[in-house]
Amino acid sequence: MPDLHSLWSSLSALDGNSLSVVSIIVSGVGALLSLCVAVMAVFFAVAQYRLKRSIRISAAYGTGSIAGFSNLYITSVIIKNLKDRSEAVFGIYLRLGSNLYVELEKFNDSPLVIGPFETIVRSYKPVTFYGCGPYKVDINDAIQNCRNNSRVVLSTSKGKYVTRKHKTYWMPVIESLRNKHVAALQCVQVEDERSDDKQYVIPNSSQYIVRFSQEGEIKSFYIHKAGGYMFSHNMKAFRLEEQHLENKESLLEHLKSLADLEKDDIDSSTISIEVVKDLPEMKRMNEFYYKSAKPQPSGWFRTNVLGKLLNSFEKP
Repeated sequence: MPDLHSLWSSLSALDGNSLSVVSIIVSGVGALLSLCVAVMAVFFAVAQYRLKRSIRISAAYGTGSIAGFSNLYITSVIIKNLKDRSEAVFGIYLRLGSNLYVELEKFNDSPLVIGPFETIVRSYKPVTFYGCGPYKVDINDAIQNCRNNSRVVLSTSKGKYVTRKHKTYWMPVIESLRNKHVAALQCVQVEDERSDDKQYVIPNSSQYIVRFSQEGEIKSFYIHKAGGYMFSHNMKAFRLEEQHLENKESLLEHLKSLADLEKDDIDSSTISIEVVKDLPEMKRMNEFYYKSAKPQPSGWFRTNVLGKLLNSFEKP
């Protein structure tokens, strides 16, 4: 209380004119604070109003190619609604330059609804070719050269809307191009679709896939490469030995010769074998990833100093 007592004593000692000045200052400070609160309230009200009116959507897209297809294609589009209101989209297009529009999706009477502040991802399949009227159109150069002059365009209930560009996000692939000591690794998964319509990742140690009918149900299992691992993870009913794995024919002959498979309700006439390395997707992956490496993690100095320094020396 001594501080309040001292303040009261100081105010009591002031004359009338001094008290008037103090009163004016206090009133001015109060008015200024009130004005600041009012300005902030107006600012938030305007910001809230702007979030609910008009359209504000950003978008980004990715391109890719695949073996057997001569055309580049749009692999995916990321659309982000920056407003506090839903928006109906009737079509998604990619504009290259100012005059080329590639139709990616058309929703017609069942629009795609993007919720408030929602981000959606649309994925697309490879393209056999692009068409315009009676022409087959090659736009590979346009896709490659117009990266900085391209936009995702939406057909909305308010008409054509040219989306804003997404900010550039960090990607390890880009960093690896700038630094020789940075490697961007991909998770490669070759999948096998079974009778239950589920996708199963094929182990890299698998040599064969055996399919057969057991109790009227189509089943399959992997035969792993020769070695102790093979004998502990394959069906005992097939009594596998290393000599049975020399080739597909010898394995099939062995399995067909087993007379007691009926005890396990296995129909030997339904047995079929696929060589894992000959599967189309596995062949494609092995042809692309044809070398082997065993990289080791490096420290901060080697990565961020020596790596960037080495990369700068190699630039023309």
